[in-house]
Amino acid sequence: MATISYSNTELQALASLLAPLVAPLLAPTPPVVVVPPPVVTPPAGVFWLFNAGKFVGAGDYSYGSGKVTYGATIVVTGDEGLQPRMPGDDFDTTGYNFVLVSIKPTQKQTWISGMEKIGDVPIPGNHGPVDITPYGPKTLVLNTWNDFKIPIGLFGNMPTHMYKIMFQGQNVASPSTNKVEFDKIGFSPS
Repeated sequence: MATISYSNTELQALASLLAPLVAPLLAPTPPVVVVPPPVVTPPAGVFWLFNAGKFVGAGDYSYGSGKVTYGATIVVTGDEGLQPRMPGDDFDTTGYNFVLVSIKPTQKQTWISGMEKIGDVPIPGNHGPVDITPYGPKTLVLNTWNDFKIPIGLFGNMPTHMYKIMFQGQNVASPSTNKVEFDKIGFSPS
């Protein structure tokens, strides 16, 4: 077996070529930094989209052949679905467990509600409009405030970001002469 010998100059040249390749392998491994998830502070109380004449939303996409008027209350006349938008068209439902709404009808009816993400995108896990009737008074009282407390999970997988909420009367005897007032549309942690 033959012996190969290299000069110091050749060995130094080889070491210079290999140094950039070997250096990362010999460098100490930096410690793994675990960043904890951000702490989500639960809401301090109810977020009111509309309450006592104050609307904080970005506008309204109500629909139908009736009319919606914002004032001391929200008055919906005729065959119309109420669909207010959230502030900045983006509301984070994190920490909220219920949708609150007060409805003052003039005709006997049932109610549905729904939410959507920006661009009219359904919330994942959504199965269509929610019948809110079971989450209010056992018997709807005409010409008086009826309060509903709807579990937010019925609208789909929560938490999420949504941009509008809808309320629509169903089974109305005379939709063209219907008049309904809304107040206290909000989101509650408990």
